Amino acid sequence: MRFWETFATGARHGPASDRSARQTSPKGSRLSPKGAPRASGLGTFHGSWARTGDRYVRGEEGYFTYAGRSDDMLKVGGIWVSPFEVESALAEHDSVLEAAVVGHPDAEGLITPRAFVVLAEGHSGSDTLVAELQAFVRSKIALYKYPRWVEFTTELPKTATGKVQRFKLRAISRLPELA
Repeated sequence: MRFWETFATGARHGPASDRSARQTSPKGSRLSPKGAPRASGLGTFHGSWARTGDRYVRGEEGYFTYAGRSDDMLKVGGIWVSPFEVESALAEHDSVLEAAVVGHPDAEGLITPRAFVVLAEGHSGSDTLVAELQAFVRSKIALYKYPRWVEFTTELPKTATGKVQRFKLRAISRLPELA
């Protein structure tokens, strides 16, 4: 998988050194009251360009596909995995209303996908359904990307605008009773 850097114009500019997209930023943004850049913006802004943290994959036909935020990406077995890809595969199953995927260390300390799934009406969670969902995902995407753990929940933590708050799921995933 090769990640690319794109600019606000949408033009391709070759492989990304930091594997993130950039967008232009209005001159003078993220300045302190005295006109100097804030410390939080020093790593984000480079001249008039802003690193967004978004990652893209270039397909065989040359099209770019959004792969997710760089801080949400998982490195499974040394290969980058987009949680969005795993979530999309899970969402294709009839029993899944929505899903979110985060990284979770396995017994050897390696990061593997863990899915939090909200079931569609009329479906209930069980060990049989976990195995069915795992097999379903393996049939849709590469084998190493399937979630090793599937947790059923009534809702996913979201922002006011409806975006999943993965940091909360990562915190839940680190709890000892879920290990």
